[in-house]
This record gives sequence, C-alpha cells and structure tokens, in this order.
Amino acid sequence: MFLLDLPPELLALIADCLGASELRKSVAYLLLAKRWYQAVLPVYLSQLPLSDLYLASHHDLERLPPSDTALSNLIQTKAKRLSVRFVGHPSIRPSVVPWHDNGDLYHSDNLGLDGTKRLKNWHCDWMTVGPVERYSGRRRWHWHREQETLHQWGYRINKKLVELAAMMFNSKCLEEFSLEASSEHTDEHGPRWDYLHESTIRSLISSLPSSLNNLTLDLCGSGTITPDRGIPTAHLCPLIGQRLRDFRNVRLRLRCICPQVLRSSSLIPNVGSRLKTLIIKLSLPSFPEAADEVHNGYNEFDAKSCLVTAIPLYKRMIAAGVDSAKNSPELSLMRISYRSQSDTDDRSSYNLAVADCVRKQYMFEPTEKFCYEDDGSQWDAWEDSDTLRDGGPFEELLW
Repeated sequence: MFLLDLPPELLALIADCLGASELRKSVAYLLLAKRWYQAVLPVYLSQLPLSDLYLASHHDLERLPPSDTALSNLIQTKAKRLSVRFVGHPSIRPSVVPWHDNGDLYHSDNLGLDGTKRLKNWHCDWMTVGPVERYSGRRRWHWHREQETLHQWGYRINKKLVELAAMMFNSKCLEEFSLEASSEHTDEHGPRWDYLHESTIRSLISSLPSSLNNLTLDLCGSGTITPDRGIPTAHLCPLIGQRLRDFRNVRLRLRCICPQVLRSSSLIPNVGSRLKTLIIKLSLPSFPEAADEVHNGYNEFDAKSCLVTAIPLYKRMIAAGVDSAKNSPELSLMRISYRSQSDTDDRSSYNLAVADCVRKQYMFEPTEKFCYEDDGSQWDAWEDSDTLRDGGPFEELLW
C-alpha cells in the first residue's frame, strides 16, 4: 500500500511519530503531495516559535492565512506582538520591521557599493505610475492619474484589516498591537489622501482581545472615511474611550480627536480600569496638503477637533485629562503633546510642548528640532532633550 493511500488519520499519526523538529529540517518533507501536506502541517507548526508578526502594505496582508487554518490557528495561539504599518500607497517591496526597529538608514548594511542608500526594506518603490519627469530636476504630479490605483489598493487593505480583526478577536496571548497609518513627507509621491475606512477601524478596536497590554493607534497619515465619503473623518473618540480602560499602556494619535476619548470610559460605573500610561499626540507630521485639505500654517499641522469650539483643542484635552486622572488613581502617566506658538520668537515659530496631566507639569522644547521631524517613530524621546524647559504654571493651560 502506498503512503498516500492511507487515511488522513494514519498520515497524521505518522507525522506525529516523525515529530515537528524532524519535519522542520527541510521544507521538502512537507511538499511530497497535497494530502501529505495537509496531514503534517499541524504537526510542523505545533512547536514553531512565533512571538512577533510585522505586516506592511498590501503584500504582507495578502499573505494572511484564511480563518480556521493551521497557520491562522498558529497566529491566534502564539503571536504576542502584532504590528501593522502603512505609508499611504502600494509598494513593490514591503517593510519587514516596524518603525521603531528600522535602525540606522545609513548603516553600512543599507548602503550600496557607491555609497548611496539601498532601501531594501523601505516603502520607496511605488507600484503606481509615479510623477512625470521623475529623475529630472522638475517633477510634476498627475494626481488624478493615480486615483484608481490608490482606491483599489485602499479597498484591498481595508478588507484584509477586517479579516485581521476577526483573527485578533480569537487571539489567546496577544499582548501588544500597533497600527501605524502614515503618509509620505514629501510631495514627490503626490498629496496625502485618506485611505482607512471607519468600519475597518471600528472592527479593529472592537476586536482587540482582553489579553492586550500595549496599544499604539497612530492614524496620523489618514483620516477615517465613511462609505459614502460624505464625512471626511468619522468620530471614533467615544468608541476608543470606552476601550481605554481595557489596556495598560496606550499611545494615541488621530487626525481628528476630542475630549470624549478621555471621558467615555468614566461614564461607565463600577468598572475597573487597567490603564497605567496614556500618551496622546496632537501634533501631526508635516505631510503635503491633501487635495481637500487647508493648511493651518506654513509648515505645521495639528489634529483637528471633532467639534468646533472657540477654546483651543489642546486646552480642552488637557482639562479633560486632569479630570480623568483625578478619577483614575491607578493611572501613573498621562501626557498630551502638541505644538505651541512661541511667545518669545517674533517669527511666530512653533515649539513642541507637553502637559503631564497626572503630575500637572508643563514643558516645552524651545528649538524646532523635533517639531518638524515628528514622523511617528518616536513618542517621547524628545522629552530627554537637554534643551527642554519648564513651561511655567500648569494652571495656565486650563480654562
């Protein structure tokens, strides 16, 4: 009797006898035949170590296995850290590491023979047509020419993110989740555009498991759009606020935000909170203007308020943060950073400032070093700057 004539149960027993370590000596052991592959794959994956899963662009998401398969079960039972990163367009070469682990771009391993940058893991290669006269001194961007490709890409990644949300909902040991949706910092690749759907983000937030300790939600490069695109940025603050208490450490940045993100959890009585640290960034990177977006300064961008009021957003957020900290004794750190116009600079420059709502401290960075290079990769490194100064009485930030 031939091996493949055996029933699947016997094939699985044979695979168990061989053992996972023996099967992993060569992938050829799995590829004898389709029936054999289906029988031995669960054994092959049973002792496979997996702790980190980094996904970037459409390529990596397309490799996500369907639900109820051996690979999806492996991710759900063993993955502890999951990172998803976008830069707002399709790319030929997906990134394989998160932003905080990219290392030195000019390290010798990232340089070609001529000393130029070799961007093997960066989102620099587009699958779109690209700008006209790309290699000349003058570049002209035909934005409408790329719309169809970009929207198709946006549809595909949103579909895969919803599938990822369903996978996370059944996760057994996920401790850290990071979603970083950015954009390009130069106009070489055209204007910034919104590519994340409201329903997608709602699915992800609602599906985060109770085992999660660390959450990074950085949507600095894309607003959340409704299906009919009638509302440019959906109001997600109440939903996010209701889930803040479920996690220990949260880092949050949205293009549109309001104090409800800090008040929603306090409206639910008799519910304990796990939240220990919360960092909210109101400052946004200096992306090129979107087609339907208006600058609020020459080179500065800040998050917009979900509801327009006469009181500045940062003052309302800080006041809500102080109230939330009073009602959350387990909270050890809550920082809200934003751009603040300098009172001593006649050129009306902007500085990066931070308010600690727990310790009631106000600090600001007098130089513009961090103000214009805030690309999402660092959240609090600028606070270790030697030039960081005391911003004065904390009460001046309240209203």
